Amino acid sequence: MKIVYTDTAREELARFEENNKNKLEQIIQKDKYVFGDETIEITASDIRQAEKRFNIDDRHYYKYPMSNILLKIYFIAGVLLTVFGMFYEKVMYIIKDNPQQLMFIVAGISLMLVSLLGSYFLKYRMEQRKRYEDKFKKDE
Repeated sequence: MKIVYTDTAREELARFEENNKNKLEQIIQKDKYVFGDETIEITASDIRQAEKRFNIDDRHYYKYPMSNILLKIYFIAGVLLTVFGMFYEKVMYIIKDNPQQLMFIVAGISLMLVSLLGSYFLKYRMEQRKRYEDKFKKDE
């Protein structure tokens, strides 16, 4: 199969190559920069190492992490609404006649939700970091 580029496609390809060259240089510069040096020598080995971290499009790598978190939040909200519905009369009694007890209940629920969401966030970040490290271990 023969591939033919139009004039504008060649211009875009040149721009694309220049942008990728700049990204490659930035990656290598972060690895090799020593304070006080004015020049950085790039070797073939540097390019091979940087190529492992150089991705054109890695948006497909993470599969809907926010959807997963939102589903868990909706589940928790559903459980809370169900419990509230089951004990509606007692909850209304507490709201009307015992606001101090209500304050403790709301504070306890708030602390549980914050700690639960925080633990999910930390678990998500650790899994993301592990996938990131595994990706580079495969390339080596």
